[in-house]
Amino acid sequence: MNEINRCLGNYGTTIFLDQYLRTHGAVDADMINLIRRMNEGSVNALIFWGVNPAYTWFDGQAFSEGLRKVGLTVSLSGSPDETSSLVQFICPDNHYMESWNDAEPKKDFFSLMQPVINPLFDTRQMTETLLRWSGSTINYYDFIRSYWSVHMLQRQKEFTDPVAFFDHTLQKGVFEPVNEINASASYIPSVRFQPVDLPLMNAENNDTEALVEVIVYEPVAVGEGRQANNPWLQELPDPIARICWDNYASVSVQQAKENNLANGDLIDLGGTTFPVHIQPGQAYGTISVAIGYGRRTCGPVGEDVGTDSWWLFSAENGNIINTRSLIK
Repeated sequence: MNEINRCLGNYGTTIFLDQYLRTHGAVDADMINLIRRMNEGSVNALIFWGVNPAYTWFDGQAFSEGLRKVGLTVSLSGSPDETSSLVQFICPDNHYMESWNDAEPKKDFFSLMQPVINPLFDTRQMTETLLRWSGSTINYYDFIRSYWSVHMLQRQKEFTDPVAFFDHTLQKGVFEPVNEINASASYIPSVRFQPVDLPLMNAENNDTEALVEVIVYEPVAVGEGRQANNPWLQELPDPIARICWDNYASVSVQQAKENNLANGDLIDLGGTTFPVHIQPGQAYGTISVAIGYGRRTCGPVGEDVGTDSWWLFSAENGNIINTRSLIK
């Protein structure tokens, strides 16, 4: 695909690699190194915000064991989760609708966020908490206005008054330093093409028909599990399978016939059992399973609904299984 886009001249015209979405980002090697250091007892303190690695990391057991060896552990989660249940202190964050904030979802595209309601519970915004811990007495609203007056006002020429600039950006919703965007859009990467052998084509027993690839995906309703405690979203049918309140293993019609499987039968994927859903259009040789289910701590609605499938991301277990392990 990269080579096709290079041949079509898409890089620098319709595809800009420096304009990637910045809302999520992680380096697995850093996480593996952190867990190793945690289990060695060389991590003094950990603060969690917006993450739940005790559930979403493929080796949650290693993470949980290491967390017990950390000197100070604090969760800023605004709702119960598997990680907050293991820490020493919980300082719940506001809901985003109760918060002031700013963001840079893409390079040189800035936005402001303002609260629409007062805090409903006894919570405090994460950034406000960090300000207090740093010894500052300024509230976060004043802090963010001051930051935009110093760092963002100079990146435009339409306004000279910081108050007018801030209010205009807040009303507009997005601030775009046009000159900077145009300057960064000329980046064109070099693409190196090197063919590789896929595991499906390189099975040790040369029986490629006996192997299937497990595809793990994020469902529309509960996401990666963050919305598992919302009954409305649990009842929202999957747009393809029309199934709710559960995750399952989607199997192609042909593969179901070959393995004598019917809807509702149970299959074993590496020691974890999932109900079968025969899905027309599912690619032969693949099985798809949704994450976001099997929550152990999230609230009375979402706990123990479905099966945890995050472990399927393990590099050790891989995503290739043998169809002979499929059982009723």
